[in-house]
Amino acid sequence: MTDHKLIDMSLNLPSKKGCVLIDNRTTDPSTDDRKYPVGAVWINRMTPSVWVHVEAGVWSLVSPQSLSDYVVGPSSSTDNVVCRFDGSSGKLVQESALSIDDTGNPTNTSQCAFSANISALLPNVTGNGTVYNIVFDNVVYDQNSNYNPLTGEFTAPITGIYYLCSSIMCTAASTLNLLFFHMVLSGGLLPGEFLDPSSVALVGPGYYQASCHGLARIDAGDTAHVTVYGNGAGADVMGIDPFLSCTGFGGYLVC
Repeated sequence: MTDHKLIDMSLNLPSKKGCVLIDNRTTDPSTDDRKYPVGAVWINRMTPSVWVHVEAGVWSLVSPQSLSDYVVGPSSSTDNVVCRFDGSSGKLVQESALSIDDTGNPTNTSQCAFSANISALLPNVTGNGTVYNIVFDNVVYDQNSNYNPLTGEFTAPITGIYYLCSSIMCTAASTLNLLFFHMVLSGGLLPGEFLDPSSVALVGPGYYQASCHGLARIDAGDTAHVTVYGNGAGADVMGIDPFLSCTGFGGYLVC
């Protein structure tokens, strides 16, 4: 027993106090016939390995058997970032895009979020049964580059729950007896407004504000875009106005 050396009697463990033992002969402390207090920690410098005495005759291995498997962090890191485990090559710690500042405010620069509007009036897009796909050409922000201002499509980067919202300012809406404004998803629709504009109070002469928003589960690679359909005017007379950025499309990944 001369290879055992008691080095610390004040080690604090959860609800326990124990001692640290160093052994150069064996990796399994349960083979020793001495009785150790529950909570004792056994360190083997040869392997190396660490065991904790759980109960009488029962020890639990709490660290890897090889130094190459020990948790290793980056040599330097960005302040306030949240680290995560990378399971591709052992238990290695790496940085993430998520950070939490000293006041507890989180930010995530890789989180999908976008907003776009139109830069000019879109005249005579519907009114006689034409289905018009709105292209919001002016990008306000597009964190993670998932919105295409040339097609008006948002593409989900990963499978998840997304919040999407859109609104449009319609011109010459009073001439319609049917307006259907909604979002088209790869897996279905996100309904917005389905009504008779001629029977509702308009914002001004011929102007009507329509909106659509909600949560949707979208698979990675699937898309979403905004569509408006008007009928009853006899011709495509209804337009879409950018008035005070009232016409826009946006969203973000919730979870």
